[in-house]
Amino acid sequence: PTATVTPPGPTNTATNTPVPPTSTPVPPTSTPTATGTPADVLASFRNNQGISHDSNPTAANFDGGGSSYSYEALQAAGVSPGSVVTSNGFAFSWPNLQPGSNDNVLTTGQIIPLNGSSSATALGILGAAAGGNASAAATLTYTDNSTQSFTLGLTDWFNAPSVGNVTAITTAYRNTSAGRDSRPFHVFSASVPLIAGNYIAIDNAIEPLLAYNPVQTTP
Repeated sequence: PTATVTPPGPTNTATNTPVPPTSTPVPPTSTPTATGTPADVLASFRNNQGISHDSNPTAANFDGGGSSYSYEALQAAGVSPGSVVTSNGFAFSWPNLQPGSNDNVLTTGQIIPLNGSSSATALGILGAAAGGNASAAATLTYTDNSTQSFTLGLTDWFNAPSVGNVTAITTAYRNTSAGRDSRPFHVFSASVPLIAGNYIAIDNAIEPLLAYNPVQTTP
């Protein structure tokens, strides 16, 4: 399948000059449903380093401008390699990787196989955009070769949640090539309702979209 890219959102308001956020992130409010634990289908797709140690901030470059999530700030928020992040009714497996590793997927139209079941009701996505909110057309292909088109969006990691997202993680600061940026930065979750039936692939072409472990399904 092919995907049509929608132009990204407004210019990122996050700069290396600390300024207070203009709104308060909204915590997850959805009622949890039963969740499964799919295999790590993203292992071969991760192509970007998004997390760095405070002592080595240049080891990662989440936003393309030299900034990244802080490993220590994530730990303070309860997130560590291999941990589970719950949001919006999903249980996401955080990558069991060390800072400086390819730990997230910069999407460029890849076709990613998914693990699911015929009783799955929703697809969960965990991630964040950089350089402004991002959204684009995407396609789910089911095992009977039927397809489902939808618009997938993720919020800029500095902004309050929008495009249907909820805040999954908030860190107290991020790392930059110039040092610590002491403002809150976030990871968000999104949910896409599914048509009954097993699906096999998602073709998403969101640019520039940076997503952590962005596939999780309800059984």
